[in-house]
Amino acid sequence: MPLPVPAPILAPLPEELTSFVGRRRETGELRRVLETSRLVTVVGAGGIGKSRLACRTAGRLARAFPGGIHYADCTDGEEALAHALTAAPDARALLVADNCEATRVSVARLVGQALRSSTAWHVLVTSRQVLGVPGEHVYQLPPLDLPTAEERSTVRIGACDAIALLLERVRAVLSGFALTHENASHLVELCRRLDGLPMALEAAAAQMRVLAPRQVLDRVVSSYDVFARGIGPAAPGLLACAQRSAELCSPEERELWANLSVFRGPVTLDAATAVGPAGADPETTLHLIAGLVDKSVLVREDTRDTVGYRLYAPLRHHGHRMLQGSGGTLRARRLHRDHQLRITEAEAVRTMRNTPDAAWPPSHVDGAELRAALEACLTDPEAGDEGLRLAVARWPYWQAEGATAEACHWLECFVRSAGDLQVTQTVAYAHALWVLAWLRGAQGESRKARAVLRHGGAVARRRADASAAAHTAFVQGALDLHDGDAAAAVAVLREALERLTEPEDAFGGMMAALHLSLALGQTGADDHQALLIAEHCRTQYRMPRWKGYPNWVLAAEALRQGNVDGAHASALEALQSFLAVEDRPATAAALELLARTAAAWGDDRQAARLLGAAAGHGPDVPASARLLSTAAIRDHHSGLCASVRRNLGPRAFEAALTEGGAADLGELLGSSLVPVPHHRGRESADGTGGPLTPRQWAVARLVAEGLSNREIAGRLVVAQRTVETHVEHILARLSFTSRVQIAAWVTERVGLPGVPDAAQPAQPSMVRRSPVRLARQVRRALQ
Repeated sequence: MPLPVPAPILAPLPEELTSFVGRRRETGELRRVLETSRLVTVVGAGGIGKSRLACRTAGRLARAFPGGIHYADCTDGEEALAHALTAAPDARALLVADNCEATRVSVARLVGQALRSSTAWHVLVTSRQVLGVPGEHVYQLPPLDLPTAEERSTVRIGACDAIALLLERVRAVLSGFALTHENASHLVELCRRLDGLPMALEAAAAQMRVLAPRQVLDRVVSSYDVFARGIGPAAPGLLACAQRSAELCSPEERELWANLSVFRGPVTLDAATAVGPAGADPETTLHLIAGLVDKSVLVREDTRDTVGYRLYAPLRHHGHRMLQGSGGTLRARRLHRDHQLRITEAEAVRTMRNTPDAAWPPSHVDGAELRAALEACLTDPEAGDEGLRLAVARWPYWQAEGATAEACHWLECFVRSAGDLQVTQTVAYAHALWVLAWLRGAQGESRKARAVLRHGGAVARRRADASAAAHTAFVQGALDLHDGDAAAAVAVLREALERLTEPEDAFGGMMAALHLSLALGQTGADDHQALLIAEHCRTQYRMPRWKGYPNWVLAAEALRQGNVDGAHASALEALQSFLAVEDRPATAAALELLARTAAAWGDDRQAARLLGAAAGHGPDVPASARLLSTAAIRDHHSGLCASVRRNLGPRAFEAALTEGGAADLGELLGSSLVPVPHHRGRESADGTGGPLTPRQWAVARLVAEGLSNREIAGRLVVAQRTVETHVEHILARLSFTSRVQIAAWVTERVGLPGVPDAAQPAQPSMVRRSPVRLARQVRRALQ
């Protein structure tokens, strides 16, 4: 009689040696999935915490699985799993099959057979790859929650899972360690640099036994030594995880992985193709990416209207090691640089040319990737010209972001190194000099700008570069105007305009004309010409990035000529354009003009609020100190601040500034759209419509005609709420209580001197002319 086969001894879940931190949401999600699926695979990169989450969740499901909860480690083979699955549980049982990526095919076969042979079995798998078994539910495990880089509250920072884990592990090696305002920013940045991966955070925590958080962060930023030569058990574990992932990949996948390590953030398919293996087309690259995603080397990340792929920090570090080992670092960096150059220059073409009806292109150049490419150019003796081209192509976006200091930094680096790199005779070098001078002027650094411009003029003449010479002249005129010499500016800008005629010179041509408009106004020679040129720019130049600037100049000129209503309308148009392209310095400049119109209407509090909003939107240098400014405009700005402060009193002025800086711009502009002057009596001395603005008078006339607020809104093409606000202000200014009183007051005054003849909003003095007629008039004006 044969001996009975003993039942297999099933292993229990491993004991936890350290505390389990966070993952409350993920634990709940995984429990819910296990309630409805017999096979669940937790996938994710090595070191992300798959095993801890699976075992923790399984350990809390004893009541749901009366047949027991069992464990099989498949790191070194499938024997333990095969042994466990020979059992035939008589009730629902859960088996945790851990670390299955190396034996994925065998595990898939065994699990599939077990699920078909017994309905009692439920299997929870952890792996870097899905098994591919019918009925498998895949749970993609994300990294630990991270605080935002801007978060300042230590309470909210400490509540994030990544920070909580880091603090727990640091306290295990350094008792008494605490999150403080002093170290919070370093700990947040460290967690973000490590992508919230638990094993990486544990490796960093071990180093804090001998290093401060800032020192550990510096090591991570500079070389990822926390992975390569870390302290504590987690560091070699990280290396082992990365090496096991590499063993799962084909040689082509490893080559792409290594090349992608030169990127600092998510990578698009186009970018991956640009740095991929030699000869790989997009389809081949996509197949390799799919393989790396399937093995949890790359993780999918949605970006805007496309999909990106990210390498977590330890895997990026391992990619660096593979790249260095293969000798391919220089090639990969140059391919990365060339890709950044292609997309940056393509955006520059769309930005700087006169392309009617085009939209301002949102930048697809990532700032971190651009800096990586620029840094690579500085260290590559053969890449000086590429570095200059990158910086020159990027400057419009830098200026819009208020990052002119960064733009100047890179341009100056490449200009200084140009002699050593033999690129002083290139087109990029000649244009870099006028761009640098323009940006220095935009920072209010006229002396530095002029020094660069003198050198730029000499280079342009030596190269016989007509475009660079014309742009140099335009910047020279802008600097003359900025420094108060309007007469000199007029002469130089006229000369520049005659030469800025090519399609690629559209930006320079428009800016030269706008500065000429301001200069003519400052000389007092011809106010009509000044407005005519600015209006010509508004109609002829349709570059989305710059279309707010003509309206800004129209507003500034209207203010200078005393047309407050016209200035207000043009400033609002300018502001709308600046907001659409996220031009922070220009937004600040438009808000300052609106502050001047509010003050002109007598609303000092609104003027102060707008000044506060301008300070909040502008970078460190006040907008009044930038180019497209004049000495007179700066004087007006200084006088405005002093006048409003005097009228309100210091305390109320500071309070209004603070309020404006913190206010939602939409709410703030709601009151700016309908100016509320201080009440100056029921009527002017001559008995005309003096107490009302032209827009309010137009509304009052329509009220007198018996129109409702809705009908008035339709007639004037404005929102009904705007009309309601106008009516409220009219009643307040005239100290009336009913629309009947408004109608009677208007009827008494129709036909008096100074009263408009029609119920139309007053138009600014710069009447909109046809583009053809404008062009003809401007040509005559410039002769």
